[in-house]
Amino acid sequence: SLAPTGVFVRSGVNGPTFPEPLTVTLTGPVTVDTVVTVASSSPAVSVVGGQVVIPAGERSAVVLLNTDSALDPDAKKATLTATLGTVSRDASVTVLAVDQPAALEQLSPELVVVTGGGTATLTVTLDVPPSVDTVVSLSVQPASLGVVPTQVVVRADALSAKFDFTAANISGQGQVVASLGGESVSAQLR
Repeated sequence: SLAPTGVFVRSGVNGPTFPEPLTVTLTGPVTVDTVVTVASSSPAVSVVGGQVVIPAGERSAVVLLNTDSALDPDAKKATLTATLGTVSRDASVTVLAVDQPAALEQLSPELVVVTGGGTATLTVTLDVPPSVDTVVSLSVQPASLGVVPTQVVVRADALSAKFDFTAANISGQGQVVASLGGESVSAQLR
């Protein structure tokens, strides 16, 4: 496999992808160092050395990428193709600007049903991984329904962060709201 697909790299930064490293994985350990070629569909992204070497005794290796910061942003999506013999696998990679801002994408689950005193774990997800730790503000509306932390931090190069909602011992409907830079997303409470 060549996975995970849909990962990111920063413009002008060479190294592994995030939030997880793109990895070539074979069906089993190899007995000798094995070369897997990896080609890119875009000049904005290239594989260090054009290949990945899986060491003897191992079954996988991380793909290291070079990115070209001078290219047009529209050219900064690439499909990487790993080939060993007659077998090929694809994965997509997006190159982000060094300081590209992140925006809220979703708060999940979209519907939270919790009995009085119970807890539920929610996840706030951004559209792209931020380049620095990013604080997302949290609230419960109306506040009498329960509590959440006042904020959650999405770490640099991560896409999401989890937090807990603790329900009050009353019944009612409302929402948990996550806010970032004037935008907000919500999950319904019942």
